[in-house]
Amino acid sequence: MNYHKNFPKKSFIKKVLIQKIEDKNHILYGEYGLYATEKINKFDVLGEYTGLITEFGGRYVASFTGIDKLGIFGIDAEKAGNEMRFINDYHNIGLKPNTILKNTIIDRRPKILVIAIDDIEIGQELLMDYGDEYNDMFINRN
Repeated sequence: MNYHKNFPKKSFIKKVLIQKIEDKNHILYGEYGLYATEKINKFDVLGEYTGLITEFGGRYVASFTGIDKLGIFGIDAEKAGNEMRFINDYHNIGLKPNTILKNTIIDRRPKILVIAIDDIEIGQELLMDYGDEYNDMFINRN
């Protein structure tokens, strides 16, 4: 995955670190993941999911929907973004996700935030559910 070579130039998000996955039993061995460097409490806001604004879906696009008058758009983190784009889908890694994306408005600007939905211990990988469309394309193939 070429996008992993485009690491954020500066660390913006506290309590997390991008790490190469060295566990040979991990489904993404050799790729990258996002790991807790401090204990993260349930309901902590970890940061904003950033990238390039797009109207179309994609493999690394978080959709902004559900808030009237703003329409639907996406944040594409394939080629640009912060540490949050290194959160992997939980399937074949963990029993369940420990983070979610939440759409909100801050200072009259739409934002997509990453929020912990469980306590996350030091060294634990941050995981989310990428959604049905991703699952159908990449996880549920027969």
